[in-house]
Amino acid sequence: MKTATQLAPILAVALLLLPSVPVFADGNICLVTYAQFVDAWNASQIQQVFDWNNAFESHFPGMSAQLRAPNLAVVSEIPQTPGEAGLGMGWGRKADDGQDIIAACQYQFGEDPDMAGGKLNLCVLAPCQVNTISFAMVDADGWMKSWGWSVGASGVLPCSTQACVFLSLDAGAGEAGATLFYEDAGFSIHSVLFLMFGVNGEWADTLEPDPFGFNQHVWIYWKNILIEEATPVDHSTWGTLKVLFR
Repeated sequence: MKTATQLAPILAVALLLLPSVPVFADGNICLVTYAQFVDAWNASQIQQVFDWNNAFESHFPGMSAQLRAPNLAVVSEIPQTPGEAGLGMGWGRKADDGQDIIAACQYQFGEDPDMAGGKLNLCVLAPCQVNTISFAMVDADGWMKSWGWSVGASGVLPCSTQACVFLSLDAGAGEAGATLFYEDAGFSIHSVLFLMFGVNGEWADTLEPDPFGFNQHVWIYWKNILIEEATPVDHSTWGTLKVLFR
């Protein structure tokens, strides 16, 4: 497994010094290949999330004390998905054994693009200790719009195998089978500054640690993150993209 970079809560280390690419100010992003993830990393667009927010409180009420700063790593593959690059995330510590803990990372745009009409394709591999994943847009004023999906045997997404969601960013509750939804009254889809990827799960010492080298027992693998604005893309093209990137 080739690891490009790792980000610990206190220290960020870039192991590959590749030239950064321009930020995607128009709202179109593609994080599918190893090189694309590395470019976004080297441009400091992939970041940890440290602060509790309104969407977290809606999805996980009263659990602000359970938020943990994640470790992050861009890798070319993991044993569960050979040949497929992505962003690995692990969080928590041994003292969290038996607790349901929460973490998130985010992608920062260089400007605040208009995401109206946008479509998201997002794939994850979540082990069965993960309970929920979420995706949110954060506008230039900090207001949010977020969806969440339950994971596992009784969830809408399976665990321990790749799962993908495909949704319209203009949509609301229930889009793409979402089991959670939150939107601030002041949220503007026309000035989105961050995309946020959240998750909660239970640390268990008896489970295998993450495949990224963090030795953490709650983890997730984000991959095939693709957003394009709908205006220049017809419906049949999006059907093709969904198949290509699953």
